[in-house]
Amino acid sequence: MQRSLLTKSVVTSVVTIGVSWVVACGGSSSNNTTNANGDIGAACDSYFDSLIGSAQKCFGVTLPADQATEQKSRFHTLCIDIAGFPGEAINAQNLSDCVKAAGTPSCRGSNGLNSCQFGPGTLPDGSACNTPTQCKGGVCVIGSSNDGGASTTCGKCSTGVPLGGACNQSGNSCVPGASCVKNVCIAHGSVDVAGDCGSTNDCKTSLACVSSKCVALGGSGTKCQSSQDCQDTLVCVQQSCAAGIPVGGDCSMSSTGCLNGICDPQTKKCLGFSAVGPGAACGFVNGAAIGCAIGLCNIPAMTTQGTCPAVIPDGQACSSNDKSKVCDYFANCDGGVCTLHTTVCK
Repeated sequence: MQRSLLTKSVVTSVVTIGVSWVVACGGSSSNNTTNANGDIGAACDSYFDSLIGSAQKCFGVTLPADQATEQKSRFHTLCIDIAGFPGEAINAQNLSDCVKAAGTPSCRGSNGLNSCQFGPGTLPDGSACNTPTQCKGGVCVIGSSNDGGASTTCGKCSTGVPLGGACNQSGNSCVPGASCVKNVCIAHGSVDVAGDCGSTNDCKTSLACVSSKCVALGGSGTKCQSSQDCQDTLVCVQQSCAAGIPVGGDCSMSSTGCLNGICDPQTKKCLGFSAVGPGAACGFVNGAAIGCAIGLCNIPAMTTQGTCPAVIPDGQACSSNDKSKVCDYFANCDGGVCTLHTTVCK
């Protein structure tokens, strides 16, 4: 049973990736404070909207209106918070330019976001950092630390290996926007068909990394290892790209053939995903595949239905061992307390 697909909030996962991307790249430049609560806020909102649109297009998920509004508000707050990091190279303009350059990203393969390069920052080597784009050398070496009694994750700025330089996966980090492939730093989105790659991010737009080589997304009948190797409207069935089965279609002959959704193990029909709020029933519910808008669906063993976790307000105690409760959107259980705002490393 494909329970793992039901125990994820696809939308939350996608948007959380967006937060990770903002954290990794930084916020706005600390030297451009006029953008802190103006243009940068609009840029953050635009980026959030693009993520939600991508989730709807690629996963067929629509978040409940109240949950989408709360997500956007909290993302806005956190994004502006991150924008205050010292030394950041990113500003509202280049963040907005990046979103525009990406257009409507393909659900499969590399996309325009890979061509967005930010940095370097202004902090010298040895400075405390949250993100690589704070650093003049382009690398923030992360390690756990303790600041004022609250556990946080901080790093120290260092100089990264430039494009074309020698590197290795266990150290010698490449500059931002580059990957270490066969011990050489290469730019994301730069590798053409048949070139070596470590991930799809390394390949040119609309290509995928398959068996460590960049390849064109497969058309109908093309060999594949997963649906990520196929064009957007196709899925990988028995190692061959084929037309995806729409919601409501018969999936009795191919339990992995649903384009946007999941094959119901009882009815053998493709079900579309939907998301519900805290405390609601999730899993396979009344002939629908339902995930949680926040957190993971708690499905008891040997069953197909569970309950979405309750939400712990910011500032309240939390535990990573208690799966029945989770911190609110984009907050972390930091030092045993749900925390939305990011501690600036010093």
